[in-house]
Amino acid sequence: MARLSLKVQSQAGLVSAEGALAGIHKSPNEAFTLRLQRFLGRLCLLPIGGIIIGLMRWRAGYRVLKHQEIRQQFRDIALSKQPLLVCSNHLTMIDSVILMWALASIGCYACNYRLFCWNLPAAENTKKKKSWRFVTYISKCILVDRLGDTEHTNSILDTVCGLLRRGDLVMLFPEGTRSRSGRVDLESVTYGVGKILQEIPDCQVLCAYLRGAGQETYSDFPKRNEVFSVELEVMKPESNHSGLRGARDQSRQVIAKLKEMEDRHFAAFETRDDR
Repeated sequence: MARLSLKVQSQAGLVSAEGALAGIHKSPNEAFTLRLQRFLGRLCLLPIGGIIIGLMRWRAGYRVLKHQEIRQQFRDIALSKQPLLVCSNHLTMIDSVILMWALASIGCYACNYRLFCWNLPAAENTKKKKSWRFVTYISKCILVDRLGDTEHTNSILDTVCGLLRRGDLVMLFPEGTRSRSGRVDLESVTYGVGKILQEIPDCQVLCAYLRGAGQETYSDFPKRNEVFSVELEVMKPESNHSGLRGARDQSRQVIAKLKEMEDRHFAAFETRDDR
């Protein structure tokens, strides 16, 4: 669901090289809207979240390998005091839903709602059904218009930075869209991640590599009875440059880490097959 396509375009860049976020602030109405969304989301967490997890586990038959180990690792990472941006590879429309389920239980999120990540789905994906619009709203989603103008993009970035500064977690996909090759695409990296890190220098990145055993390429949904592997690794991208050059450098470090994690994943499976 989380999707933030913020590619840098020459001269007409979506965010200017010298900190276009400066001077952009949320109005009282916008701040209230976010607080209301957070409040309603927390109220609906147990009933709606329980239904969604039930559908994934019992109807779709999904399973996560080493599930409790992954959840413990996530808790150890997420409970630190530093801002945390979660970045993942992207193959299906519900990757963020599966990741949220993999990273923590409903009970954990209910006790510490901060750990329930904000997501950034493309607005056009929610227009098909009213139920999708409702679920995305109560799931801490901020809709992104991929055809929006610079002001819209800057506003989204400013909102993300504000959420991170207040201690919330945000999840997005550096590739910006589902990978058409079925593998992490180094050339498809967007620079939104780097721009956020330029604005929040102490922000850490939690790289999360998610892969279904039967997932060969992109799709709307994973196959029934899919078994997922999840690998987590924290990094802190650094750059000697500022502006767009620094954002590009840091974004590429994140996508390179995800590619490295993917290579390890497939190397492990090849070694297992050889035995």
